[in-house]
Amino acid sequence: MRNTDDIPTVRDVAAHAQVSVGTVSRYLNGHKLRPVTKSKVESAINATGYRFSGSNGPSGRVQTRTIGAVFPRYDDFHVSVLSALDKILFREGYHMVTCEYDGDEDDMRDKLRLLRSRYADGIICSPMTSSYGLQREVIESGIPVVTYNNHVQDWQTDHVRVDDRQAVRKAVEYFIDLGHRDIAIISGTMRSTTGFDRVAGYRDAVQTAGIVERSDLLMLDDWGLSESMAFDATRRLLSSAQAPTAIIGAHGRAGIGVLRYLRESGRRVPDDVSLICFDDSELFRLHHPSITAIRQPAGTIAAELASLLFRRMNGDNEDRPLTRVVPTELILRESVRRITDC
Repeated sequence: MRNTDDIPTVRDVAAHAQVSVGTVSRYLNGHKLRPVTKSKVESAINATGYRFSGSNGPSGRVQTRTIGAVFPRYDDFHVSVLSALDKILFREGYHMVTCEYDGDEDDMRDKLRLLRSRYADGIICSPMTSSYGLQREVIESGIPVVTYNNHVQDWQTDHVRVDDRQAVRKAVEYFIDLGHRDIAIISGTMRSTTGFDRVAGYRDAVQTAGIVERSDLLMLDDWGLSESMAFDATRRLLSSAQAPTAIIGAHGRAGIGVLRYLRESGRRVPDDVSLICFDDSELFRLHHPSITAIRQPAGTIAAELASLLFRRMNGDNEDRPLTRVVPTELILRESVRRITDC
C-alpha cells in the first residue's frame, strides 16, 4: 500500500482506475479517450488526490500536430513508405519529422527519446533486430507508437508488415515452374523477423517441390552492408562448381549488389542467371533486361500505419496491439528464363 505521505503519481491513478499507465498519460496529454475510460481516470484522479502540473493543459503539454518517423536508412522501400505517409498526415493536418538511425540501434533509442521530449503526438518506427524494449519514458508518456517492417515482439506495439514468407515462396515457385532447381537466395540476417520469414518462404517452396536444400545457396548478410555483401555472395555463388541458375535478392540492396557483380564479371541476366529482386525500384524497371520484382505496396502500408496511429491517438486502445499484414505482388519482367534441359 502506498504511504499516505507520498505524492500521488500517474501509477497510483492507473492502479486505482484499473487502466494502464499509458492510458492515464494519454488523458493527461489531451488525447481523446472513450467516455467510460475517461470517467474512470477522472474518478481515480479525484480519489487519489493527484495534481496536474504545468500551464498548457493537465500535464503542461499541448498537442503539436507532429508525427515522428524513425527508420533505419533512406532506401527505396522506406522512402516510398514515408513519402506516402507524409501525404496522408498532411491531409489530416499533421506534419512529419523523420529520423534516420542508419542501422545503429543505440541511435534509434536516442531518437525515440528525442521525439518524446519534443512532444510528438505519435511515432512511426521501423526497428531492426533490437531486443531493447521501448524506452520507459516513451511508453509512459502516452505517445502512441506503431511499427512496420521488422517486428520486435517485446515492444507490444501495433505493427504493419507485408507477408514476407508468402512473397518469397511465390517467387521461388515461379523459378521452379520454369524448370529451375539450383536456386540461391541472398537475404538479411535471420535475427530480424523480415530476414527469417523470407528465408522460411524460400525453404517452404524448395521443400514442397522435393528439392534437396543446399546450404551453399543460402547467403545471409547484414542489412546495413547488404550491397557489398551481395556482390561478394554472387561472386561465390557463380564461381562454385554447381552454380545456381537463379537468384533471389531478398531485399533491394541485395538486388543491386547482384547486378553490379554480373555487370563487372561480364555475365548477363537472364542468359547466365535468372534474377528476382525484392522491392520494385525504378532501377529494376529501367534496367535492360527489366528485372522481375516483388513489390511491397508502400501506399497501402502507409495507409495502415496512419489508420492504426490515428486510432490510438483518438483513445481507442481496446484491442492493442494489432498486426496488419499486407500482400505483395510479383511483377513479371524479363530477368527470368525457362530452363529447357531439365
